[in-house]
Amino acid sequence: LVSFDLFDTIITRIIASPSDLFLFLKDRIPQNVLSKRIQSARNSECYTLFEIYYQIVRDPDIASTYAALEFEIDTRLMVPRKEVIFEFNEVIASGIDVVITSDTNYTEEQIKIILDMHSIFGYVSIYSSASIRKSKFFGDLYEHILNKTNFMASEVLHIGDNIFSDIDMAKKFRIQTLYFPSRIDNYCAHRTNAIAFSQRRTPLDSLSIGLIKNTFFNSSQTAPFHGRIDVFGYMAYGPIYLLVAINIIRLAQESDSSTIHFVSRDGYNMQSIVRMICEKYGIKQKINYIYCSRPQVEMFGIKDTRALIEFYNKR
Repeated sequence: LVSFDLFDTIITRIIASPSDLFLFLKDRIPQNVLSKRIQSARNSECYTLFEIYYQIVRDPDIASTYAALEFEIDTRLMVPRKEVIFEFNEVIASGIDVVITSDTNYTEEQIKIILDMHSIFGYVSIYSSASIRKSKFFGDLYEHILNKTNFMASEVLHIGDNIFSDIDMAKKFRIQTLYFPSRIDNYCAHRTNAIAFSQRRTPLDSLSIGLIKNTFFNSSQTAPFHGRIDVFGYMAYGPIYLLVAINIIRLAQESDSSTIHFVSRDGYNMQSIVRMICEKYGIKQKINYIYCSRPQVEMFGIKDTRALIEFYNKR
């Protein structure tokens, strides 16, 4: 029997950290409710999302609405780890039974929905801490699996990304283990990345780090920038360009500007990025690239006689 952890092993997210999900809920769920929801995420109790929200609001209809909203937003942020899915399918093809084992607030039914969304099939069972009321963190979920499946511990292999819950606790029950670090762990293995990850994040920061770790950090042996200048540019300057481009589009929309003008040559890269974003997401915004010499651009900065004299003295 091979047991796979779910989140950060089979399924990852396009954001930096699972807890960054709350950044995307702050405009949808009242702050007082969301603060208590965030606090609840720090304990290890086995509750469903509905139960968590019901404990906060004491209204079944509102609790159901918030729980459904969180599940919807979270599933939109999920992507499969293709390198793990490949191994997952290889194990199934070899005729070995596979189960999904997860410490989560999602029920077994919700986990099945997630797996179906990403065409992950062939497993024989799902073991969810929220449904079973046992967890890997406390170890009793492993005991439950051994009792339920009638496999000897020596016949079970558990694969996961959490050193404590997936490795140490499984070993206490003499289950064999395979540590498969998460992409964010691979990313944070490098000091500069760890510093970036430790900073307070906006939703855009989280999406930027998520894109980088999902693109370049499948392996724990990956060098910080792969020894390539283009990767350095992607990681160091890509998020900055993206933030500026998004703000340019936002400012144009807020001011009802029908056209965004970019001036050569410094505006070339930015107009390419803004144009790409507008085309990809169907944003109806005209982009105009103006050819202009540097002296012509400098003339727009002349505000007084002294600046005019300095301009001509440089010629």
